[in-house]
Amino acid sequence: MPPKKKEEAKPKPLIGRVGTNLKMGIVGLPNAGKSTFFNILTKSSVPAENFPFCTINPNESRVPVPDSRFDFLCQHYEPLSKQPAYLNVVDIAGLVKGASEGQGLGNAFLSHIKACDGIFHMVRLFDEVDIAHVEGNVDPIRDIEIIHDELRLKDLEMAKKIGEDLEKKVVRGNDKTLKLDHETINKVLHLLNEERGSLRFNDWNEKEIEVLNKHLFNTSKPMVYLLNMSEEDYIKKKNKWLGKVKQWIDEHDPGATVIPFSANYEYRLVDLPHDESEKIIKETGAPSSLEKIILAGYRALQLCYFFTCGKDEVKAWTIQVGTKAPHAAGRIHTDFEKGFIMAEVMKYDDFKEFGNENAVKAEGKYRQQGKNYIVEDGDIIYFKANTGGGSISYDFQQQNYSLSQPYAQYSNDNFIPSPYNFNSQVNNHQFYCPNDYMRSTATSNQNDDVYDEPPLLEELGINFDHIFKKTKSVLNPFTTPDLSILDDVDLAGPLVFCLAFACSLLLLGKIHFGYVYGIVTLGNVGMYGLLNLMASPDKPCSGLFVTSVLGYCLLPMVILSFSSFLLKLNGFINMIIAIIFIIWCSISASKLFTASLAMIGQQLLVAYPCALFYGVFALLTMF
Repeated sequence: MPPKKKEEAKPKPLIGRVGTNLKMGIVGLPNAGKSTFFNILTKSSVPAENFPFCTINPNESRVPVPDSRFDFLCQHYEPLSKQPAYLNVVDIAGLVKGASEGQGLGNAFLSHIKACDGIFHMVRLFDEVDIAHVEGNVDPIRDIEIIHDELRLKDLEMAKKIGEDLEKKVVRGNDKTLKLDHETINKVLHLLNEERGSLRFNDWNEKEIEVLNKHLFNTSKPMVYLLNMSEEDYIKKKNKWLGKVKQWIDEHDPGATVIPFSANYEYRLVDLPHDESEKIIKETGAPSSLEKIILAGYRALQLCYFFTCGKDEVKAWTIQVGTKAPHAAGRIHTDFEKGFIMAEVMKYDDFKEFGNENAVKAEGKYRQQGKNYIVEDGDIIYFKANTGGGSISYDFQQQNYSLSQPYAQYSNDNFIPSPYNFNSQVNNHQFYCPNDYMRSTATSNQNDDVYDEPPLLEELGINFDHIFKKTKSVLNPFTTPDLSILDDVDLAGPLVFCLAFACSLLLLGKIHFGYVYGIVTLGNVGMYGLLNLMASPDKPCSGLFVTSVLGYCLLPMVILSFSSFLLKLNGFINMIIAIIFIIWCSISASKLFTASLAMIGQQLLVAYPCALFYGVFALLTMF
């Protein structure tokens, strides 16, 4: 008998949202340089004035991720269109002491942080008399502790509410299905209240991470520290606070990325022609830190990307670290994922060395991989699918980022290590560590079967586990939805519920199928337009997503329709029951829409048009 194939080690899930449209929020005290940095990074014109709370509403933009390999591919193919990878960045208003209790509009600002997936922690090291400090004087250690405490206290407040709700259901209601949630939240409460630490420091197991990802706690998000110095100190590579800040971070946030920079110096360089900026950098000996900062934020979010290359376009497609080949193909088109056959892979370094695809094949560097292949650093891939072919290239070779280290001349007391020292022994943040990642994926890919075919239901896009979870979320409209299942847009559940609703109407002797189709069409088009007007431009929703959510949330109407047939209710009671079920459908739908599209504080606004939509179905059912 042939030896049994070893079971593939399941990768540990990441803490945070699953997806590619992730955001880094710029967080810090007022007048720390957040809006100035945001303007430099995104070349925007957000107000940056010398008074607290100059920024009220969050400003969001995106910045291209610098990559010499992307530049090489563009130079090689000379495409008509060039599309690099992008990092989404949000400028959040300054937090003050007591923000978790509502000071300085703190509750609103903390909710903006919750909508982000990682944090750029802006720390003020410059001492400028003309720029007021909200605490009266410059003390970076105190400022860092204020931000950490406010994030922790807000998480503690949220965890207490969740814990109280779970206590009622698990202890008093004897709901065993929520036992793990209850234990995990109790662990969260202990860490936040007793140990006064952040959730990202703890070693969580796979099931606990799934519970944490339902709530998106602020202290579970990765944090990159940006030390904003004066231009003079940055050029001299000296500041009295650098050593103290580094020591504090090593003790309280070990392994975190720390990047000293000067917003004033970057502002001086950003609008200059390349030749002039290079001349200033050569004269001062202080290079720009923007590239380091962008890459640090991108990696903190556990993101990487692959390329599609050709004469028409060279484009970088963002994926999460650990993405398998079929899902990577699905970034180009969903049909590529559903009909995936194989991936033909070559390394970027090989492509650059040998000059073209045919030369790489001639050297035997071309590989065929199946559905279990995890896309690795430096891959250029040609996908084959039974719905058609598509060529993509993927490249994220870590060592090509030969970043300069302007702080290598510091003494031991003031030395700030390279922010990309991924060989650190401390990796409690679950940051992307390329060396570990490459080791874990190399073994799994060796035994990959090129011609592994996905199951039929998987090819059809039917995931019973996701259907069950979405249905459960609709049945209990007051629970926090699992955001990972919302990324899987399916119409299997909605189709079943629509057919069930039509059957119930038939039992009631109401042949209104034409009306049902018309209502569904008009309702979907209306909600699609409304949600795209209300949601952030960087988080547009698709028509299929709207149809899927509205279809799943039709389930209470199906229950109402069958109940009406069995119980023969009418009159005033009929009206009260109809209103209850309309509210049920509306809360469920608005909850899923606002959670998926990060529409903070807008659930009631979304619930109103949902109520109008489901109200028509209630009229068809009851009257």
